[in-house]
Amino acid sequence: MYINVFKRRIINNENLSILTYSIKNSKLNSKLNSKLNSKLNSKLNSKLFLLSLNLKNLLLVNSFM
Repeated sequence: MYINVFKRRIINNENLSILTYSIKNSKLNSKLNSKLNSKLNSKLNSKLFLLSLNLKNLLLVNSFM
């Protein structure tokens, strides 16, 4: 009987360790995704801005022709 209780404790400790690792991993992934999204959004915004400038320049050139 003592062995069964001991085995259950080991299994519970392993499950807790796995759960703790999973939660930490999830938090880390969330932070990394947030940083990556922020960088990608920044790059996309700068490219869109440059594209809009190019479009404005093209429209200006067209209006003078």
